[in-house]
Amino acid sequence: MKIFIILGLIFSFINLSYSKECSGKWSNTVKMLDTIDLGEGTTLTVLSTRGSTTSDNSKNNAVGGCGVLVLNLPNGETKTMGSCFRKTSDGTWTDIVGQNPGESEGYWKFLEGSGSLEGFKGEGTFDTIFANSETSIGNWKGECNK
Repeated sequence: MKIFIILGLIFSFINLSYSKECSGKWSNTVKMLDTIDLGEGTTLTVLSTRGSTTSDNSKNNAVGGCGVLVLNLPNGETKTMGSCFRKTSDGTWTDIVGQNPGESEGYWKFLEGSGSLEGFKGEGTFDTIFANSETSIGNWKGECNK
Protein backbone atom coordinates (compact mmCIF):
# COMPACT_ATOMS: atom_id res chain seq x y z
CA MET A 1 0.00 0.00 0.00
CA LYS A 2 2.83 2.39 0.87
CA ILE A 3 4.36 1.85 -2.56
CA PHE A 4 1.15 3.11 -4.22
CA ILE A 5 1.14 6.22 -2.05
CA ILE A 6 4.80 6.90 -2.82
CA LEU A 7 4.27 6.34 -6.56
CA GLY A 8 1.23 8.63 -6.48
CA LEU A 9 3.26 11.39 -4.83
CA ILE A 10 6.09 10.97 -7.35
CA PHE A 11 3.73 11.12 -10.33
CA SER A 12 1.96 14.16 -8.84
CA PHE A 13 5.30 15.92 -8.43
CA ILE A 14 6.39 15.02 -11.98
CA ASN A 15 3.09 16.25 -13.39
CA LEU A 16 3.35 19.54 -11.47
CA SER A 17 6.97 20.06 -12.49
CA TYR A 18 5.95 20.12 -16.16
CA SER A 19 3.22 22.74 -15.62
CA LYS A 20 4.02 26.37 -16.20
CA GLU A 21 2.12 29.60 -16.11
CA CYS A 22 0.46 30.42 -19.41
CA SER A 23 -1.58 33.44 -20.46
CA GLY A 24 -2.85 35.34 -23.45
CA LYS A 25 -5.76 37.02 -25.17
CA TRP A 26 -8.95 35.78 -26.82
CA SER A 27 -11.55 37.22 -29.18
CA ASN A 28 -14.91 36.01 -30.47
CA THR A 29 -17.45 37.15 -33.05
CA VAL A 30 -21.04 35.91 -32.73
CA LYS A 31 -22.20 33.97 -35.81
CA MET A 32 -25.56 32.70 -34.49
CA LEU A 33 -27.68 33.76 -31.52
CA ASP A 34 -31.08 32.48 -30.39
CA THR A 35 -32.79 33.32 -27.11
CA ILE A 36 -35.51 31.02 -25.81
CA ASP A 37 -37.99 32.22 -23.18
CA LEU A 38 -38.39 29.32 -20.77
CA GLY A 39 -41.04 31.14 -18.72
CA GLU A 40 -41.17 32.49 -15.19
CA GLY A 41 -38.32 34.94 -15.88
CA THR A 42 -35.85 32.34 -17.16
CA THR A 43 -34.23 32.50 -20.60
CA LEU A 44 -31.71 30.33 -22.39
CA THR A 45 -29.50 31.90 -25.05
CA VAL A 46 -27.72 29.60 -27.50
CA LEU A 47 -24.84 31.09 -29.46
CA SER A 48 -22.13 30.08 -31.86
CA THR A 49 -18.92 32.11 -32.17
CA ARG A 50 -15.77 32.22 -34.28
CA GLY A 51 -12.57 33.65 -32.89
CA SER A 52 -8.97 33.29 -31.88
CA THR A 53 -6.72 32.78 -28.90
CA THR A 54 -3.11 33.97 -28.64
CA SER A 55 -0.23 33.41 -26.22
CA ASP A 56 3.43 34.36 -25.95
CA ASN A 57 4.22 31.63 -23.41
CA SER A 58 2.27 28.54 -24.58
CA LYS A 59 1.04 26.73 -27.70
CA ASN A 60 -2.41 28.24 -27.20
CA ASN A 61 -2.36 30.17 -30.52
CA ALA A 62 -5.20 29.20 -32.81
CA VAL A 63 -8.49 30.01 -34.51
CA GLY A 64 -11.80 28.22 -34.25
CA GLY A 65 -15.22 28.45 -32.71
CA CYS A 66 -17.30 27.90 -29.61
CA GLY A 67 -20.82 26.76 -28.82
CA VAL A 68 -22.16 28.47 -25.69
CA LEU A 69 -25.32 28.26 -23.55
CA VAL A 70 -26.24 31.22 -21.34
CA LEU A 71 -28.91 30.56 -18.71
CA ASN A 72 -30.44 33.76 -17.25
CA LEU A 73 -32.28 33.06 -14.00
CA PRO A 74 -35.19 35.05 -12.51
CA ASN A 75 -32.99 36.31 -9.65
CA GLY A 76 -30.70 38.05 -12.19
CA GLU A 77 -27.90 35.48 -11.99
CA THR A 78 -26.37 34.02 -15.13
CA LYS A 79 -24.71 30.63 -15.71
CA THR A 80 -22.62 30.16 -18.86
CA MET A 81 -21.21 26.89 -20.21
CA GLY A 82 -19.79 25.76 -23.53
CA SER A 83 -17.06 24.12 -25.51
CA CYS A 84 -14.56 25.40 -28.07
CA PHE A 85 -12.59 23.78 -30.88
CA ARG A 86 -9.37 25.50 -32.01
CA LYS A 87 -6.99 24.76 -34.87
CA THR A 88 -3.35 25.61 -35.66
CA SER A 89 -1.25 24.73 -38.70
CA ASP A 90 -0.05 21.55 -36.95
CA GLY A 91 -2.74 20.52 -34.47
CA THR A 92 -6.14 21.01 -32.88
CA TRP A 93 -7.62 21.05 -29.39
CA THR A 94 -10.96 21.10 -27.62
CA ASP A 95 -11.73 22.79 -24.32
CA ILE A 96 -14.65 23.55 -22.06
CA VAL A 97 -15.50 27.05 -20.85
CA GLY A 98 -18.00 28.52 -18.44
CA GLN A 99 -18.85 31.10 -15.85
CA ASN A 100 -20.72 30.47 -12.62
CA PRO A 101 -23.35 32.84 -11.20
CA GLY A 102 -21.85 35.74 -9.27
CA GLU A 103 -18.30 35.09 -10.50
CA SER A 104 -16.37 37.87 -12.24
CA GLU A 105 -14.06 35.39 -14.01
CA GLY A 106 -14.89 32.39 -16.13
CA TYR A 107 -13.04 29.06 -16.27
CA TRP A 108 -11.50 26.99 -19.07
CA LYS A 109 -9.98 23.51 -19.25
CA PHE A 110 -8.39 21.66 -22.16
CA LEU A 111 -9.99 18.30 -22.92
CA GLU A 112 -7.84 16.88 -25.73
CA GLY A 113 -5.50 17.79 -28.57
CA SER A 114 -4.06 16.33 -31.77
CA GLY A 115 -0.88 16.74 -33.81
CA SER A 116 1.68 18.89 -31.98
CA LEU A 117 -0.99 19.56 -29.34
CA GLU A 118 -1.47 15.90 -28.40
CA GLY A 119 -1.06 15.69 -24.64
CA PHE A 120 -1.56 19.44 -24.25
CA LYS A 121 -2.97 19.99 -20.76
CA GLY A 122 -4.09 23.22 -19.19
CA GLU A 123 -6.74 24.98 -17.17
CA GLY A 124 -7.38 28.36 -15.67
CA THR A 125 -9.57 31.44 -15.76
CA PHE A 126 -10.56 34.17 -18.21
CA ASP A 127 -12.02 37.64 -18.01
CA THR A 128 -13.84 39.82 -20.49
CA ILE A 129 -12.43 43.25 -21.36
CA PHE A 130 -15.22 44.25 -23.73
CA ALA A 131 -18.37 42.61 -25.05
CA ASN A 132 -21.44 43.63 -27.03
CA SER A 133 -24.02 41.62 -28.96
CA GLU A 134 -21.57 40.95 -31.83
CA THR A 135 -18.01 40.71 -30.49
CA SER A 136 -16.03 40.13 -27.31
CA ILE A 137 -12.38 40.24 -26.26
CA GLY A 138 -10.56 39.30 -23.08
CA ASN A 139 -7.59 37.78 -21.30
CA TRP A 140 -6.96 34.25 -20.09
CA LYS A 141 -4.43 32.73 -17.67
CA GLY A 142 -3.68 29.41 -16.05
CA GLU A 143 -1.30 26.47 -15.97
CA CYS A 144 -0.25 24.64 -19.16
CA ASN A 145 2.22 21.85 -19.87
CA LYS A 146 3.28 23.13 -23.34
